[in-house]
Amino acid sequence: MRELQDLLFYASENSCLVILQGMDASGKDGTIRRPARCVNIQSCRVASFKQPTPWELSHDFLWRVHAHTTAKGQMAVFNRSHYEHVVVVRVHGIVPKDIWKSRYEQINNFEKLLAKNGTIILKFFLHIGKKEQEERLLVRERDIEKARKLSVGDWKERELRSDYMVAHEDALEKCPTD
Repeated sequence: MRELQDLLFYASENSCLVILQGMDASGKDGTIRRPARCVNIQSCRVASFKQPTPWELSHDFLWRVHAHTTAKGQMAVFNRSHYEHVVVVRVHGIVPKDIWKSRYEQINNFEKLLAKNGTIILKFFLHIGKKEQEERLLVRERDIEKARKLSVGDWKERELRSDYMVAHEDALEKCPTD
């Protein structure tokens, strides 16, 4: 991985964007932590997308995401991403259906723009089964160091799992990449 990152950095012809999506407890943080030990952090950064701030909401939904893309020779890892705006908003009814449905095309156009400008996009959906998710959440609950990552909201979101899975499947189907 270090060798590939060096090639990316010294050639400075492309950037790399790694997008990680998945349910709570699917392993996004661990997926970031393990390879991060092998990369030069001077040319790699991680952006985590939580609930948007009022300032971010005053812009178009891609505004905050675009700000975290990288220059040529660099690499970014998104812990969650712009896909939250077709998944979470759909599941929770935050925006009307016609708005979140139109975002698929906007996401595809955004990713095409990045690709045409030299960004290599690698998208990963970290899927875990319902039972595995429950076991991981219970481990977090019992482990003092991991308990900080757990909230009542994680259990409430889990109740919407089937809705999330449908929303994720649609996002995967409607936003493919070469």
